[in-house]
Amino acid sequence: MGQLPVGVRCCQQPNLSLTKWRAFIFIFTLFIYTTFHASRKPISVVKSVLHPNCTEIALKENKTITPENATFCMWKPFDTNDYNALLGYLDLSFLLSYALGMFFLGQVAERIICGFFQSSGWPAVVTIMGNWFGKSNKSGNINSNGVPKLELSSNFDDDDV
Repeated sequence: MGQLPVGVRCCQQPNLSLTKWRAFIFIFTLFIYTTFHASRKPISVVKSVLHPNCTEIALKENKTITPENATFCMWKPFDTNDYNALLGYLDLSFLLSYALGMFFLGQVAERIICGFFQSSGWPAVVTIMGNWFGKSNKSGNINSNGVPKLELSSNFDDDDV
């Protein structure tokens, strides 16, 4: 019989302290919400990251491009000569599923169902974090001071984004 999966072994150790469980829940919740948010990115944004222009990156990093490292900045499997076909398959799968959804459900899918699923992320995060960290650890809305300060210090420049 093989070893138990890592997740099962971690959950079977009830002797972890409350602080360690809180750290685990915080990191796990952050990871889950990050992947939830990343799933909302359009394919056009993702494609430019999967197959970027290595020449521009090489100039910024002072690297010399040779035939051996011509694809140093690209993600696998998009670092081969058939990257256009692979990116086309990505487009096909996304746009076909979107078109079928629009054909059968139209405005209902676009306005109600998508919003319903996207709005389920943040309340779940707040509930999980609130239950694990309790009311005594809540110190107000941290965004009320941090976000305006950050925006004002950057002079509202969008060049960094």
